[in-house]
Amino acid sequence: MNVTNLTFLTPLTGLRAFRTMAMCALAAWFGAAAHADQFTFRTIDYPGADFTAGTTITPMGEIGGWACAGPSCQGFLYQVGTSPVPVTPPGASSSVVGGIQPGGFLLCGQYFDASGNAHGYVWDLLHPSNFTPIDPDPNGVLFTEVADMNPAGNLAGWYADLGGVGHGYVRINGVLTSFDLPGATYTAAYGISPGGDLVGTYCDASICHAYLLRGGISGALTTIDVPGAVETDAFGINPVGKIVGAYCDGTTCHGYLRNPDGGLITLEPPGSGFAIAFAINPAGQITGVFCDDSGCHAFLATPQSGQVSQTTAVPATVARRFWPLSNSLHKLGKGGLAGLARLLSQR
Repeated sequence: MNVTNLTFLTPLTGLRAFRTMAMCALAAWFGAAAHADQFTFRTIDYPGADFTAGTTITPMGEIGGWACAGPSCQGFLYQVGTSPVPVTPPGASSSVVGGIQPGGFLLCGQYFDASGNAHGYVWDLLHPSNFTPIDPDPNGVLFTEVADMNPAGNLAGWYADLGGVGHGYVRINGVLTSFDLPGATYTAAYGISPGGDLVGTYCDASICHAYLLRGGISGALTTIDVPGAVETDAFGINPVGKIVGAYCDGTTCHGYLRNPDGGLITLEPPGSGFAIAFAINPAGQITGVFCDDSGCHAFLATPQSGQVSQTTAVPATVARRFWPLSNSLHKLGKGGLAGLARLLSQR
């Protein structure tokens, strides 16, 4: 495991000239919110992989995710100071760890079978035969992901039906319920808090938005849009209501942290040309993925005291590699992002 400590910067990247005015307003909005936060970044590379992503983090800082070497991807568990543990569900050709129950023995995520079909799963590592595939629609699905699990073992995820339409779902106390937000052409649930709050993405006829459902699918809806962004996604939420995700500006995508008061902070390691924040634990530690000129890496961001005062520009050569994805991140989710790794391995 290659681990590097980095000092936190909060970059708002340079964009093409035609977006200058919109993004100047965006920079002012984010800058005002970032004055009290600072992080130390740790870069994590799975041995032998050219693409590593962290997608979930427990209260003790255990990270789950996936790593790819060329077109082959492998789920893993990792804790700082130890070696990574590969996670290979039964019958899987590739896999992703999307959520971990505290203690690290009950997992959820996504796996691809020998035919290339994507399924969700829940797996008890203490009793390996206790493995449950999850496909919410009895009429068939094109794609299923279990994106997150809270301490009670309740699940949040999404699936694409046979018509290619995305729907969110939850499994609460063993009962699975799918849902679509009003007016949405696409809905996905990516994160669930200990209290049952949900975060995810929905798309309408014009744009894709992040959302927060307080208390679950019947709760109050808050839509989250980063000004000037062509897409905003929410991937994780912690017990105090801090939300992490990504926003895309038409050139590349950036990680963000949203505080309970609504203030947002751009969150990406120095030199990043593409970043997503996937999960946040009760201590405010965040994991995700970022890409630079050397490849794509998982990160662990740990909050520190002090004031953020520096910014850095994104290398344009890196940003251009990702612009085709900057308005379609919602189609990938946590597990589907492995498709991005396969795409990059061919470039």
